[in-house]
Amino acid sequence: MKQSLPKISIIIPNLNYGMYLEECLNSIINQKYPYLEIIVIDGGSTDNSLQIIEQYKKHLFYSISELDNGQSDAINKGFAIASGEYIYYLNSDDCLLPGALSKIFKNQNFKFQDFIYSKVIAGENIKKAKQVNAKFISKFKSHNLLKFFYSQDYIIPSQTVFIRKEFLLQNNLSFLDTSLHYCMDMEWYYRISKFKPRTLFLNEYLAFFRINNSTKTGSQNFKMQIEARKILFENLLLETEYNQTILLKMLLLHKILNKFYKNQMEVNKGSIIRVLNLTFPISLTNKKFLGLVKQKLVK
Repeated sequence: MKQSLPKISIIIPNLNYGMYLEECLNSIINQKYPYLEIIVIDGGSTDNSLQIIEQYKKHLFYSISELDNGQSDAINKGFAIASGEYIYYLNSDDCLLPGALSKIFKNQNFKFQDFIYSKVIAGENIKKAKQVNAKFISKFKSHNLLKFFYSQDYIIPSQTVFIRKEFLLQNNLSFLDTSLHYCMDMEWYYRISKFKPRTLFLNEYLAFFRINNSTKTGSQNFKMQIEARKILFENLLLETEYNQTILLKMLLLHKILNKFYKNQMEVNKGSIIRVLNLTFPISLTNKKFLGLVKQKLVK
């Protein structure tokens, strides 16, 4: 009988996250999806990660533990090995939610799609996780991806992204930029967007994203924003003039608000009016800015 479901390669990069790795692996294995290859790329862990990898060896297509050049490098190693029709990476402290793979690939809408993604729940653990409702991710547009620095409303959660490998190979998009350490997924999606992939957004919560003090998102948000702005400037001229204007206004408002909240710039009626003029109409939809307006201008 002809195989009707696609083979999926799942890459798990790991470094000293043994306290979460088993939960991550079980979230994949318990999907009961028939055509999986699970690839674990460990960066030379010194905790109990290697024992867990050995314990789950029979479920793994491939595993290795060796020093690497960071998370992007580890994921790229997995991509190079992956042979599935779709590839996907899941950080070792995150999880797939029950039935996620069936919801995606037993739905015939997945066929012929290059880029499939959905929504996540997030928190310290699954029981306490809350739904993340990013407002602007349903339209996979390059200029939206560059707004990552501005608001979580523009984040496409990597925990939900499945990409057709043939599309990546045809367009020389198979690898992350190893010079990036925080926003490598955003930059990768931006490059992908320029080749007009056929996309499918599922308005469902299919993965869990762990947020705590040890995760990059939780502990190094400032460095992440710096890297996101770097990616913005490197790609700004590839956007239309209108989108360039909007992006620059967002960047200006973002910087001014940081100065306001760090008391590096006085907040008064005059400064608020100047900001409004410089960043209109972006400022009219920014909750932080509107809060300052209400505080200073509305009696």
